[in-house]
Amino acid sequence: MRFTKLTGVFILLLLLGSMLAGCVQEKIEQVSKVSTAGLKEAEIRQDEMLKHIEELISDKYKGRMVGTEGNRLAEDYIVDNFEKLGLKGPSGIKGYKQYYKQGVILLNQKPLLQILDGTGKVSADFDYVDDFVIRRLSSQTTEVDITAPLFLLESADMLSDEDTDLKGRILLIPAKLSWLAGKPDFPTDLSVKCNASAVICEFDLSNNAQGLKYLRVTPFQESWRQPYYNPFIFTESNTFSKLAEAEKKGMKVRFESQATPLSYVDAANVVGIIPGTDPEFEYSYIIIGAHFDHVGDNMDGTYNAGALDNASGPAAMLEIARVIQENPVAPKRPIAFIGFNGESSGFLGSRHFTGHPLFSLGKAVMINLDMVGASADVKLMLARALVSGKGMNAPMDDLSKYAEELGIDYYTSFTGGSDHVSFADVGVPSVLIIHPDYSNGYHSPHDDMEDISGDRLEEVVRLVLYYIEEHAY
Repeated sequence: MRFTKLTGVFILLLLLGSMLAGCVQEKIEQVSKVSTAGLKEAEIRQDEMLKHIEELISDKYKGRMVGTEGNRLAEDYIVDNFEKLGLKGPSGIKGYKQYYKQGVILLNQKPLLQILDGTGKVSADFDYVDDFVIRRLSSQTTEVDITAPLFLLESADMLSDEDTDLKGRILLIPAKLSWLAGKPDFPTDLSVKCNASAVICEFDLSNNAQGLKYLRVTPFQESWRQPYYNPFIFTESNTFSKLAEAEKKGMKVRFESQATPLSYVDAANVVGIIPGTDPEFEYSYIIIGAHFDHVGDNMDGTYNAGALDNASGPAAMLEIARVIQENPVAPKRPIAFIGFNGESSGFLGSRHFTGHPLFSLGKAVMINLDMVGASADVKLMLARALVSGKGMNAPMDDLSKYAEELGIDYYTSFTGGSDHVSFADVGVPSVLIIHPDYSNGYHSPHDDMEDISGDRLEEVVRLVLYYIEEHAY
C-alpha cells in the first residue's frame, strides 16, 4: 500500500507540474505575442484623436499663436494629457515644460486696406485675410497709417533706372513680376530699394506652386528685427485688379495696421517620456514630435484654427503614447513625445530643444508628425531634410517598407518645412510624416474639422506603431 500511495502522489505531482509548465508556456507565448504583435494590432481610437483636434481648434485657443493665452492653454492641454497617460517628465526640468524665449509681434486690431476717391471717401474696403494679408511689418512699429498714391509696375525695366524714386507712393507688383522681389510666393522687401512707402504684391490663387485656394496668414517673426521694414502686403488677384484700376485713375490707397512691437515672451516645448527597460538602449531614444502652435487671431472676429496644421499632429502623438502605455510589455528603448512650440515662426521650439537637449541625442531618431490625416485626396509623404550623413535615410526607408506592408499610398521626398530639420541639422536621423494638403485652408480660418479624416489619422498612427514595435521592442 505504501508503494501504491507514493506512486499515486508521484503521478499527481507529475500531472500538476505538467499543468503548471503548460500555464507558464502559455504565459510566455502570450507575452511573446504581445511584444511582437501587440502594437501592430492594437485598437486605435479615432474618436479620441478627433476630440483632441476639436479641443485644440476651439475658440478658447484662438489659433494657438505664441505669446497668447491660447498658446499657453495648448501647452497645458498637452501637459494634462501626458499626466493622464503616466508619461515621465525628463530630468533637468520641473514637470514637462521646457521654457525658452521667443520674439513675437502681435496684431492689436484688424488691419485696413481701402481705396479712396478724390474727396478722400472710401471707394472700396477690402477684407483682411480673404482679400489681403500682411507679409511683413517693421519690428519696432506700433502703428502704421499710410495714405498714398500708387505706382503700378508693368515691366521689370521700370525699376532698372537708378533714378527711380517712389517716395510717398505704394508700389504694386503683379504676379507675373513677383520674381523681382524673390520667390513668387515669398517676396522680399523692395520698398527700401525703391524708397516706396509700402509694397503690395499680387498672389495668384488660381496658379501657385502650393495649390493654395486662400491667402496664407504668416506669423510676424522674430527675424523682422530691422526697424526700416516698410509694410509688405499680399492681395488676391481680384483685389489687385481693383488697385491697379485705382492707380490708373489717380486714386489713393490707405493702409492701417496696429501691432505690438517685437517683444520676447516665455514659450515652452512639452516633453514626456516612456522609459526603456534595457540599459543597453538607455540613450537610443525614439522621438515622436508634433508642433502645436499656429498663426493666431485675425482680430476681425475670425481666427486661424489650424485643424490639419497642426492640431492633427499632437492628436496622433497622444494616441501613439496611449497605445504604448496600455501595452502589457514596456519598450526596450526609451520613447520621447515632444509637443513643439514656435514651429510656425521658424522652428524656434525644436531648435531650442536640439540646442539644449534634455537627453542624449547621440543615438536618437526622430519622427515628426505635421499635417496628418487630411481628408483631401493627397498621398502621404515621407520626407527627410536635405542633410547628408550616416543613417540619415534610415527612418524614411523603414517607414516606407511598413507603409507598403500596410498598403498605404505614399511617396518619399526631401523637404525643409518643419521641425525634423532641427534634428537633422544636429545629425539626428529624422523623417517628416505629412499629408501635404494646402488647398483647403492652410494658414487661414478655413482649416477646420472638414479637413480631417479619422481613417487617415488612424493610418498614420498605425504606421508609426509598426516602426516602434520593430525598433523599440
